[in-house]
Amino acid sequence: MIDKTRNYFLLFIIVVALYILFLLIKPFLSAIFASIILTYALYPLYLFLNKRIKKETISAFIMVLIVVLLIIIPFAFAANIVSKEAISGYNYFRSRDFSLLVSQYFQDNSGDLFKTFVDKVSFALVKFTSEFLLSLPNILLNFFVMAFLTYYLFKEWDKFVGAFKKLIPLKDSVKNKLYEKFETTTNGLIYGILLAAIIQGVIAGIGYYIFKIPSPILLGFVTMIASLIPLIGTGFIWVPAGIIQILQGNLFSGIGILIFCALLVSTVDNIIKPKFISRKAKIHPAIVLIGLAGGLKVFGFMGIFIGPLFLTLVMEAFAMRGEISEISGS
Repeated sequence: MIDKTRNYFLLFIIVVALYILFLLIKPFLSAIFASIILTYALYPLYLFLNKRIKKETISAFIMVLIVVLLIIIPFAFAANIVSKEAISGYNYFRSRDFSLLVSQYFQDNSGDLFKTFVDKVSFALVKFTSEFLLSLPNILLNFFVMAFLTYYLFKEWDKFVGAFKKLIPLKDSVKNKLYEKFETTTNGLIYGILLAAIIQGVIAGIGYYIFKIPSPILLGFVTMIASLIPLIGTGFIWVPAGIIQILQGNLFSGIGILIFCALLVSTVDNIIKPKFISRKAKIHPAIVLIGLAGGLKVFGFMGIFIGPLFLTLVMEAFAMRGEISEISGS
């Protein structure tokens, strides 16, 4: 009886300790996952650098500096500009009577519907930007934690992967097969879908700037987000942007941005994605959509990347369950 009581008490202590541990790391879950994704994506570059420097500490430090220079500084700069452009863009759309413009071409109530749509989208952008700015201190703290963890993950990535594999109660052959499958899927998602979205957002932003579309950086960011959403894509942003310019009589800007995006932005899907997404790494659009929406809600901005990746890996594990049982049983 005493032994049972001790066991129950010990189990209770373990559960409480795990719960407290979860509460401690919960605010930084997005930073932890982001550091793992970043390390995995940039680890080949770290190995290349370390072969020449032959000092793990210096190589890891340089890689973290690269992360800061390529991600954190541009992110802070873009956040400042996007916040200003969101407000000016909202005022720009509110000050123009789009219902009158549309009613010149359509005789029904399309003009009023279009104006309502523009008002709601503009307000949603301002609301999103306001919430984003309020969460900036928390985002900066998460970036610091992410950079700190990334430094140590670069140095000890092999140990980290080895320790993670040990936690999986399967044979080594099965673990290796699972890791290879996850590696293929992760490469397809990170380099195929996310990289394509970033490139499309940057190219579109350049196009908006060249053809003098209002709030080019904000629209470039929104175009990047739209690229991640299945069945919507970048055309959901640049097509209306071009049409609005044409309706306002800015034929050069309107036709120019439509041709520019059709030739450059849309073709990225045909160049980047087929190169990195092999047949083994086909990712269903529904998984990307649910992962994106859920990731944003749970992890905030970083959930754009974490959500689809995590959900994809979980679905791949379930897809391989039959194969796992077969190999494990042999």
